[in-house]
Amino acid sequence: MTSLTDPGAAGADLERVAAALRFPPNWRDICLDWTDAGRAVVPDVRPLLEPAYVARAGRDVGLTDDMIATLSAFAARVAGDGNLLAFFRFCHLRMRNDPEFTNDWDDPWPRMDDALGPDCGLLNVLLMLSTVPHMRDTYRRLGIPADVARDTVGDLKRWMESDEPFQRHGKWGITPWIVRWLSRHWEGKIFHLKRLHFTPKDFNGRLRAYRRRGSGEVVAISDAGVRYLADGNAWGPCCGEPAGTWTSTLEETADSIVGHPIHPAGLARRATMRLPKAEWDLVLAPGDTILGIHIPTGSPMTFDDCGESFRRALEFYPRHFPEVRSKGFDTTSWLLDPRLETLCGADSNIVRNLREFYLYPSANNSNISFFGRVFGWGVKGLAGLPRRTSLQKAVGGYVDGGGHFHGGSCFLLNEDLDWGSQVYRRMAERW
Repeated sequence: MTSLTDPGAAGADLERVAAALRFPPNWRDICLDWTDAGRAVVPDVRPLLEPAYVARAGRDVGLTDDMIATLSAFAARVAGDGNLLAFFRFCHLRMRNDPEFTNDWDDPWPRMDDALGPDCGLLNVLLMLSTVPHMRDTYRRLGIPADVARDTVGDLKRWMESDEPFQRHGKWGITPWIVRWLSRHWEGKIFHLKRLHFTPKDFNGRLRAYRRRGSGEVVAISDAGVRYLADGNAWGPCCGEPAGTWTSTLEETADSIVGHPIHPAGLARRATMRLPKAEWDLVLAPGDTILGIHIPTGSPMTFDDCGESFRRALEFYPRHFPEVRSKGFDTTSWLLDPRLETLCGADSNIVRNLREFYLYPSANNSNISFFGRVFGWGVKGLAGLPRRTSLQKAVGGYVDGGGHFHGGSCFLLNEDLDWGSQVYRRMAERW
């Protein structure tokens, strides 16, 4: 055992480490608990940087031999540099001992772009590998099937091949923020099932969904105080102050609900709808438990694979996490923008998938997320960019004509999973 402040932890003085590793100006705001970490007694982390350990941990999470060789060489560099070693100790301790580590959405420590250049993401990969034994114990305790475990922790490799360090430098690596995200995988808080990821969460959509007794019809009613554009998209700061914006109302009396319905195609309607309480039951509201969907990079989002993902989730969670009483699924994504229905072919995976959900407006209102997803990391404008794929041509043409993307959100209730039937679109035909 050793302390971060003992002579064996060379460079543990934060000011010296920050200067040597050229931390960004905001490092003091990020490293708030460095002093506490410096007083802590932790296992010597140098064994976590030895070639045998890196190879074993790397194989456990599906890394290639070339990736392991690169990481082993970089690990030797960390072990031989007092400042890098002290920083590695601090980050490892924070991952292990901060109970809120996976709940925060900020970078947990400074990025190392200036100090490490193209290798800036490798230190973060080594930190993920440093907690592989804890991950193995967690999965064993939870009884997670081997195939689910393999696919879930395999997300590290997918991010190494797609995150910012790879996009910028063409070299494997991940950012500190992705360490936070992947730690959720390690902790058994998110799982990869067929093609999609799922994680229990509280529903935070600004709506309430009601089901009609007998027919099973579902209608989403906007919460009060939501500002919409004239076409029914959610207003956001990127929209400016266009004419025709309006604000939703919601009135509940002893016998009815009166509010603005949201069509399953993703747009709110200005005309109100009255739902008699004797006929309609509340089935989804903010704060209800739901399985959040995350769409990982990698293989194409084929329609059949996505449907199988939801079916597996409905089997997996009741079996392994019976305490999670989820009402359904939800997510927010650029892939759910209602405009894609007209810009992409009806037989495209994007359109086929989004028509299975109950869409509702998102206030993202940013073309930039589309540019990065469709044209590549860091793209903020389309001038001069080649348009090779059908999606790039459709998105580019729409933006050239003055169009603006908003992204979208969706939910899918457990009882309505009938993949391929477009359940909510058929229900809306009765309106």
